[in-house]
Amino acid sequence: EVVEMLLKAGADIEKANNKGETPLYIASKNGREEVVEMLLKAGANIEKADRDGKTPLWIASENVIVEVVEMLLKAGADIEKANKDKKTPLWIASENVIVEVIEVLLAAGADKETLLLTESWKGKTELVEELLKAGADKDKANNEGYTPLLIASMMGHKEVVEVLLKAGANIEKADRDGKTPLYIASENRHEEVVEMLLKAGADIEKANNKGETPLWIASENVIGEERYY
Repeated sequence: EVVEMLLKAGADIEKANNKGETPLYIASKNGREEVVEMLLKAGANIEKADRDGKTPLWIASENVIVEVVEMLLKAGADIEKANKDKKTPLWIASENVIVEVIEVLLAAGADKETLLLTESWKGKTELVEELLKAGADKDKANNEGYTPLLIASMMGHKEVVEVLLKAGANIEKADRDGKTPLYIASENRHEEVVEMLLKAGADIEKANNKGETPLWIASENVIGEERYY
């Protein structure tokens, strides 16, 4: 094996090309399992990224090299290390719907909750179901207080709303402004989602921090439309 010969001869294991791609990176990218193993044993930096911030784990996840993903995780690769666009390995696997890689990353403890919020916003029903099955916290909110159900209600993704409700999502959990899923669905005029939430038992009188109910905001929006036209 030429790689082994070069390593024994003292080749620089971390020397990258103009794109910042190290030998470990390129071996991971191309699915060269034996070479990846050899480089790891030789002490290659498992977190050294290319110029776009993509680590060996990131690029292996993107290229669906499941065996290499597993090897890098076992060797201690940072599962949450994102590229320059702040996209993690799990994010890119989900973006490309790479189920095999998603399953491996989730089993290894990747951040399910952040991705659940993202996929709820996108309306990716199948991925939301997958994340819930993997144990993602259905009620965990972001810094603004948005839960997956609130986001799906805001965007009008009725299929995602249905999945989250069936999973037992908290129908009354509000954001920092006191807006519940019913309020925000009413505000954005998503009639089918409003109907679903009411059937599921949402509190029709629960107001936001300003004392405004779902009926108030729906009425305010109707008045605004009439004035516009």
